[in-house]
Amino acid sequence: MLRNFTFGEKVGALIVSLLVMGFLVFKFAFVIIEEGKLGVNMAGTKYIKEPMQPGYHFFWPIYNKIVQVPNKPIMNNFSKSEGARADTELLKFDTTISCLDALGNTVEVAISFETQPVGNMMPTMFAKDGTFIAGFFKKVEQPFRSVVRDTIAEFNANTIQSQRAAVKEKMIARINISFEKNDYFKLVNDSVNLKELIPSKKVRDLQEKVSLAQQEISVNEKIAESAKATAQGKADAVRIAAQGTADAVTIEAEAQAKANDLINKSLTQELIQYQEVVKWDGVRSKVVAGNSSGLIVDVK
Repeated sequence: MLRNFTFGEKVGALIVSLLVMGFLVFKFAFVIIEEGKLGVNMAGTKYIKEPMQPGYHFFWPIYNKIVQVPNKPIMNNFSKSEGARADTELLKFDTTISCLDALGNTVEVAISFETQPVGNMMPTMFAKDGTFIAGFFKKVEQPFRSVVRDTIAEFNANTIQSQRAAVKEKMIARINISFEKNDYFKLVNDSVNLKELIPSKKVRDLQEKVSLAQQEISVNEKIAESAKATAQGKADAVRIAAQGTADAVTIEAEAQAKANDLINKSLTQELIQYQEVVKWDGVRSKVVAGNSSGLIVDVK
């Protein structure tokens, strides 16, 4: 048998019900959009065009579905060493981008860049792609990989290291153009960092052989230059010695000629007569004369 509730009991039950309802509304009908995020609001089967800004927002728990997405730059890192790291909301890791060069050789590209969601386009992206992850893959990752691969395809893996500056310039220019056409994400200025261009092992082995051959050629050239320098040095020494001997003979001959000239000039008539007297032995007459060498000779 049902008991009749008193007025006070009815009022108490009503108050409790209101408190429970208030608690449920506060807990489930309000959402807090965190700083650095936006709220994408799906009402029924349609997305509300304007995203929710950071702060408190009321919604109908069953009718509305709120998804929070980042509104800060997201770092994308394609790396050989960090490719296996787990993603976070603002940090994404993947292995190097595998490309083919103009000759069909493999080149692995290690590169990083930052991109930021365009907030007012997030509801549209959700309407097309369903989730943030799917939209990010289609709007950012796929186009980025395509640009990198198209750029590498224009170069030769055998010489790509020496052409790194040209590769980087062309790749960044194309990445910028790609993001200029992207309505959903924008590229953070000067954030593209081309870290490594890694040719395949086959190409690296070939490059090593070429490098060794070039080193051997360089060594042989240095040996040849050294031998040439040594031979030239010996030839110069012989030439200098011969020149020295020739110079000495010339100097001696010139000195002798000067001496003879002085002697010839000194043979006066008085000196000749004096020498005749000195040479007279009292027995036979002598003719005393000076020859071209300035010497005194006897003539019988």
